Amino acid sequence: MRRSLPFLATALVLTGCAAAYADPVVDRPITDQENVPALVDGINDAGLQIYLAARKDGANTAVSPVSIGLAFGMADAGATGDLERALSDFFGFPASGDERLEAFNALDLALGSDQEGKILTIANRLFTDEAFTPNEDYRVTLATYFGAGAEPIPMVKNPDAAAKRVNGWISDETTGLIKDLVKPNTFNDRSRVMLANTVYMKADWDEPFEKDATSDGDFTHLDGSTSTVPLMHQTVWGEAAVGDGWAAGVKPYLEGDTEMLIIVPDQGRFDEVDSTLPEVLATINAHLEGTEFALTLPKFTVESSTDLREAMETTLGVKGIYDVIGLDGIGPNLYISSASHGVKVIVDEKGTEAAAATVVGMDAGSAPMQPPIEVKADKPFIYVIRDTQTGAIEFVGRVLDPDGP
Repeated sequence: MRRSLPFLATALVLTGCAAAYADPVVDRPITDQENVPALVDGINDAGLQIYLAARKDGANTAVSPVSIGLAFGMADAGATGDLERALSDFFGFPASGDERLEAFNALDLALGSDQEGKILTIANRLFTDEAFTPNEDYRVTLATYFGAGAEPIPMVKNPDAAAKRVNGWISDETTGLIKDLVKPNTFNDRSRVMLANTVYMKADWDEPFEKDATSDGDFTHLDGSTSTVPLMHQTVWGEAAVGDGWAAGVKPYLEGDTEMLIIVPDQGRFDEVDSTLPEVLATINAHLEGTEFALTLPKFTVESSTDLREAMETTLGVKGIYDVIGLDGIGPNLYISSASHGVKVIVDEKGTEAAAATVVGMDAGSAPMQPPIEVKADKPFIYVIRDTQTGAIEFVGRVLDPDGP
């Protein structure tokens, strides 16, 4: 049985008015984490807003706030003027200049993990059109604070080959979970830069579910219909709470530095809880307490893709980020033209496997007694996978149908 985890990728495309080059040789500094809490708060808030905007009727949905935040953080590192202010306002980026960059670096390094039973890797990359050369200072900044290398690809002359290369990098970084995020038509004769981020997580549960305790059971959908799905059962000692319209419980991963928060709205109240998730999450965090609780969770696989420009600009009404020239730190006359995001999450008895990618384009077993709290996800539920040290939300999603895409 393959161990499970989350993975995320985000990519931005930049367009503007450019050359093979060697990556700069830098040392990533161990930086002050003073601004990391504010950075996490801003990225979490923006990510939850994007999650709400990305939902489609009747569909499973998932996003990675961390992946999206890091991808746009790389864009912010080259932004100036009104564009820099718009990015800061929406994502809540703290401080400025080197202090902001140091916060990104500290968060990136804090989240990484590579040990038996728990892997979380973050990768960043700068792709440029083969005829465009980005400012050297920007390449040094990305290498120093985001660990990002760079490479030229034929965005203008051969969009098929360019998309194949970016997708190949994303697939390699996500162990094949995300393969075709970037389409050839993402590129046009003004494409100059693509910023890409991936987040890959593979983690065992701190206490795996007993396979013998998994049994087929009814999962009740929003319309009241039912389907038979494999339901995992476990009595957990951990944090849980029950509130107005919901029950929630925390399931830790190995080492306890990452956890999944499972939120199960009461029957008939899913839309109410889901649509106010930021407020509900704050309430849950304030009321979680150590207790024994009974957890029922279906095995599930979720795949989700989001057009970030549509979610941010059309649904949320965010202005001043797309089609605004203001990336002078990267090169002249550049603007963010598109942004795409893909996530895949697999959950089973042993753990979670998840992947996410973001691209930003610049154009130019049972217990003897029943516990008092029951978190029974035999109906639509919401999950949040987060780092316990920084509070960063690595993945947030909803499961309307465990057998759905």
